[in-house]
Amino acid sequence: PQAAMFAAKMAAAESRAAERAARLADERRDALVCCVEEAFRQYRKPWTQTAVDILINKVHDHLDKFSPSQRGRIQKVFNEAREMQIRRRQTAKREINRDRSSFDQTRDKYAGMDISIRKAVGGASTVDGRGESCAHDLNSS
Repeated sequence: PQAAMFAAKMAAAESRAAERAARLADERRDALVCCVEEAFRQYRKPWTQTAVDILINKVHDHLDKFSPSQRGRIQKVFNEAREMQIRRRQTAKREINRDRSSFDQTRDKYAGMDISIRKAVGGASTVDGRGESCAHDLNSS
């Protein structure tokens, strides 16, 4: 009789300990979600963006470990951060192109092309850039 009573007390204590551990883990995850949300509030500062992106992506990678309400909060922050990244990249590309002169743009356009002395764009199979129509003249001489 006494052994059964101690076994019941032990089982109840273990059950309370398991509930406490689960509640503590959930509270830790909730604190992490609050941390992510607070970090995202600082996202407008350029020096924080990389670290916040890494934090959000890392938490989003482990989304399955969070409760449904926490998942929704994480997903919301993840989507907003993704939109801001896309907008930031598009703005950066426009600013780069806007600040470049026509000389820079043309130089970049023709940087990889083969141009002959006669200012004609040569084909890949031509040796001197005069074009394929003159290739037979070179071979017959």
